[in-house]
Order: sequence, then structure tokens, then C-alpha cells
Amino acid sequence: MFAPRFLRSVFIVALLWGYAVLTGLSPSVLRASVMFSFLQFGFLFQRPYCVYSSIVASAFVLLLFDPHLLFDVGFQLSYAAVLSILFFQPRISNLRLVACVKECAFIPSRYRKIPRSLIGWSVDLTTVSLAAQIGTIPLVLYYFHQFSCLFWLSGLFVIPLAVALIYLALSSFAVSFIPLVSSFFVSALSFVASLTNKVVVFIGELPFAVVDWVDFRKEDVVIYYIMLFFLALFLVNRKAVHLMVGMAAASVLLVVSSLRVCTPADTSVAVYNYAGRSAVNLYGRGFNIVCSSADSSLVCRQLKRFWIRQHTTPAVFSSSHLLEGGGVSVFVVDRDLSGMPEYGRPVSVDYLVVSADVRFPVSKLKSLFKYKQLIVDSSCSLATSYWWKKQCPSAHLVRVAGDYIEHI
Repeated sequence: MFAPRFLRSVFIVALLWGYAVLTGLSPSVLRASVMFSFLQFGFLFQRPYCVYSSIVASAFVLLLFDPHLLFDVGFQLSYAAVLSILFFQPRISNLRLVACVKECAFIPSRYRKIPRSLIGWSVDLTTVSLAAQIGTIPLVLYYFHQFSCLFWLSGLFVIPLAVALIYLALSSFAVSFIPLVSSFFVSALSFVASLTNKVVVFIGELPFAVVDWVDFRKEDVVIYYIMLFFLALFLVNRKAVHLMVGMAAASVLLVVSSLRVCTPADTSVAVYNYAGRSAVNLYGRGFNIVCSSADSSLVCRQLKRFWIRQHTTPAVFSSSHLLEGGGVSVFVVDRDLSGMPEYGRPVSVDYLVVSADVRFPVSKLKSLFKYKQLIVDSSCSLATSYWWKKQCPSAHLVRVAGDYIEHI
């Protein structure tokens, strides 16, 4: 009957938005709340294709309020995962091999009763993880340039633990006015959260858990989704033309990827315009050295795509002022050298980088160093940058002229 379904849907949506408000209406929770609110009202009216139209409607509502969400990584991943799970998970579960494993056909009939529920539950979690990966893998490769080979294993443990975390969090909130009971739930919540983190770290540290440093570009993402769209059409209507187009797109993706010959990078010097911080990079065949005053993880995250396209190695951060590699040397000056004594003849370096807003006479600089190019990085203010330009007209001002990159 409609009335019980209506009351049930209203209760679920109210509970959903109550949880969203409780967690602070973060963007990811807001996306999920709107999406599943539409899904719930779609189930209420029991329309045959309401599930997909509800997802599209929820995306439309979110984009109506904030069109920039279309370019948000979380928005793209969440909708790609949900659509992929809804379409592919039932089809994967219906495969004969999966059905045999789920029914424990490989176990003698008299021993099937106990493990059947456990194996069936594990297979369901694995098929959900696999279906989600089918839809999200191009976005993961494009944005993060890595792929988790053990996603199915983490799904077996992390999904149940995440569900337990939600129930424990809600329970601890509901009984917060009873000190003894609430402290028990908070302790259990803390334990499960710690266990979840340890499981994720353990799986991530297993051999071959992650394939990193993958060169996947925008055109690859487009070709992959064209392939996926036509293969999905083939699964629906079994028309050979859709299979042929999907396979042709897969062939194009393979050809495009294989044409990118991974030749080692030339020895190169880069001084990046990095928001008031110093970021000096020397990379080439088999080495990639960075000297930066910024957070190393942030630098890696922002420059990883650039390094991958240069076909270089992962970065090694150095605290030394002197960077050497491939027969090239770079020295970073981040303190006043006007009081330093002179040592017979100047030290020869290829590139001299002035950092940390220091100023001293260029004559002193030339008495200490013999260099080919002077670079004033973005950690120097505009006033200091122009001061050095007046002292040395050939100097490159990163804050004014942008990144300095030279391939040698």
C-alpha cells in the first residue's frame, strides 16, 4: 500500500538529512543525501526506470545550485560509482561462475549450510567493489595516477567496518545523555575507527597493492567512457554494432597508450611559481630532486602529473642547498651572504636560485659563485624580485615571468 511506503520513505529521508546535518553538511555528504533522497522517492512510486532518472535528477539539482560541482573530483567519482554499481553489479552477480561460487557448488552439499551465507556475503561485497571500479577507474587514474590492485580485499573489510562506524556513531549520539552507556559506545567507536585505519594501512603496504605513476590523460578518460557506454548498450540490447564500436574504442585506447613512448627525460631544471614558496626541481634520467620550503606531500600531489608526463622518477626531497644530477648543478641561496668570506676563486654552478627574500650586492654574489643563470624564485616579494632585476638584468623573476623550466 502507498501510505506505509510513504511513511517509510519520509522516515528514511528525515533520518538521512538528520545525519547530514549532524555531520555538518559537508559536500560529499550533501551529494549523497540529495542522491539517495531522489532514489528513495523513486522507489516510493515504484517506476521501472526511476532509479536512473532519480540519480540524474539529483545531479541536476546539485548542479543547479553549484555548477562548479561538475568539475569536483568527489562529485564525478560518486556518480560514476553509483551508476556503475547499479548497472554492472547485477550482471556480474548473474554470471555462471559467480553464481557457482556464491552457491558453494565446489563444496560437498552436506557442508554447504555454514559457509554459504559467509561466502555469499563476501561475493556480494566483491562484486560491488568490482562494479564500482569499472565506472571509476579512468577518473582515479587521471586524477591520482595510481590504481589499487587490492580494492576487492579492502572492500571485504572496510565496507563492514564503515557500516559499523555509522551505527556506533548514531548510537553514541542517541545515548549521549547516559554517561556510562555513551562512554561504552564512544570507546567502541574509537576502537573500530582505529581498526579501520590499521586495516587500510596494512592492505596498502602489501606487495603489489598499488600500481603507481600511471600516465592517463583527458583523452584516455573520454575514450574509456565511450567504450564503456557502447559495451553497456550491447549488454542491454545485444546489437553487434554496439559491441563493434565499443571494441573499436578499446583498440583506440590501447593504440594511444602504446604510442606514448616512455623515453627518459632530458636533464632539466625547473623553478616553479609556487604561491610564495620556494620550489626548485632538478630531474632527468633516473633522478628527480626537489628542494622546497613548501609541504612535500602537497608539492608531490600538484606536480605528480607533470613529472609523469616528463617520464621521470618519483621525487626525492633534499634539504641540501646544492642539487646535482646529470652533470648539472643548482645552488639555492636562502640567506644573506654579504658577510661570508671569499675563498680564492668562486664556486662554479650552472644555476643560482635566490630565495627567501634575501638581498645583498650582486658583486658579492659573483665573488662567491660563477653561474650561467640567476633565478629569483617565488618566495621573494615583488619588491625584492625587481631589486634583483635592477642588479642583474638577465635574472629570471619567477613571480613575474612564471615558471622557469629549461631542458638541457
